[in-house]
Amino acid sequence: MDKIFLEAAELLECLNQNGFEAYFVGGSVRDNLLQKPIHDVDIATSALPDETMELFEHTIPVGIEHGTVIVRHKGKSYEVTTFRKEEDYQDFRRPSAVSFISSIEEDLARRDFTINAIAMDKTGTLVDPFNGREDLKKGIIRTVRKPQDRFKEDPLRIMRAIRFVSQLSFELESSTRKAFEDYAPFLKEIAVERISVEFQKMMTGPSVKNAIRLLLESELHQYLPGLKTKKAGLEKLLKLDMDYLVEDKEHWGILTYVTAENPLEFLKRWKQPSKLIKEVDSILSGVKVVLEDGWSAAELYNYSASYRSIERIAAVITGRKPIHATLEQRIELLPILKRNEIAVNGNDILKWSRKKPGPWVGEFFEQLEKEILNGTIKNEKNDIKRWLEWWQLQ
Repeated sequence: MDKIFLEAAELLECLNQNGFEAYFVGGSVRDNLLQKPIHDVDIATSALPDETMELFEHTIPVGIEHGTVIVRHKGKSYEVTTFRKEEDYQDFRRPSAVSFISSIEEDLARRDFTINAIAMDKTGTLVDPFNGREDLKKGIIRTVRKPQDRFKEDPLRIMRAIRFVSQLSFELESSTRKAFEDYAPFLKEIAVERISVEFQKMMTGPSVKNAIRLLLESELHQYLPGLKTKKAGLEKLLKLDMDYLVEDKEHWGILTYVTAENPLEFLKRWKQPSKLIKEVDSILSGVKVVLEDGWSAAELYNYSASYRSIERIAAVITGRKPIHATLEQRIELLPILKRNEIAVNGNDILKWSRKKPGPWVGEFFEQLEKEILNGTIKNEKNDIKRWLEWWQLQ
């Protein structure tokens, strides 16, 4: 059993000793069976929230109305949730009512997919009423019970399904796929922020092309922000090797590029943070220059903080390997990396020129910066002073 389970097993042991059932549930159990890295674990128990809080010294009642209590144990946080069943979903997200129950099987029945409806006790014994382990072996994504019910309850599960296609390299089971297509229009009822989280995870998966292919075949793109008329752009992604892309801003960058959209407008539709939008806008400006003119000294200087992302996207678009090592060496050889590294300042220029301050000082430094980078002027006071004398005569 993975170390992360062994550390958390003490909580299960405590619950068991006090007469309660307790299991590991959700993605941690799935990823353990797939032998994938596990980052955190969730626990389900027959103990009611107040009973859980009585048992453990350090607790936080974060979602007590839904049965969830955070238990702090040896410096880590664990979500401990009471077995529950959910009534009809009235807003395509939250159940109208939650009832606490005593059956782990009934608790697992409310979950989205069979591969996520497996529980594991402290000894590693599985509770798998919907044959999720078999679906894991077959590489199949199948809803728990009727797919129509699962997708109607919370249409975001449509995005979760396509995300798992990308992340796990799985395929949709036939009836699940049909309902997936039938209920795609219900995504209009879901907040863009929630869709965006799942879409971003889809874009970073190892089988993202399979997910994009499914997205196009099912016409799911018609219900996603800014993609309704972008089928041709999405098809371009199928021809690109996106394995070089690392950061989220790079995945959003390549998507924005192939759709030929204005980054500011496109990413605002996806409700992306302002910081990411600005970064993508700057990166794509750099990509445009690099694709047209290559990496000049000026571009390496201007984009020294983001050259890796620019180079990765440019490499994906042109079908070549990124040349990070070469660019890094060239950056190290630049005479300056920032304007404040220029050997003179504004006071020097005003003193030498005997002119009053004005916009011309900024214009001078802008041109001086270019000349130093191009190697026509050395970054030394005497050279700059002589060049100032020449510049004033122009």
